[in-house]
Amino acid sequence: MMKLLIIAVLVFGNLIAHADTSIKTGDVESWGYAQEKLVLITKSGDELKVTPKLCSVDVFSETLASGSELTLSIPAERVRINTPFYVQGAAKASKMKCKVGRIEV
Repeated sequence: MMKLLIIAVLVFGNLIAHADTSIKTGDVESWGYAQEKLVLITKSGDELKVTPKLCSVDVFSETLASGSELTLSIPAERVRINTPFYVQGAAKASKMKCKVGRIEV
């Protein structure tokens, strides 16, 4: 019984930690790039730093630091760990798929 209680507390704590860094996609007003991270700026002025995964960090950094006109697409209702997102340049062939690996407030 005690083992189940400990596991329940750990799972609940983990859920709370993820809930704190989860935001609605509609709350993102603008975005940018800093120190190998995607920076999401909310309507309230908060900044969330997203570390990408699934895509090459080197290619991700090179693409976002290039200064070319890029678009960001997040096809999910909320931004949280493992949420896919896409960064695309002017050419459709330059579409890069990543996932949210980590979120820092």
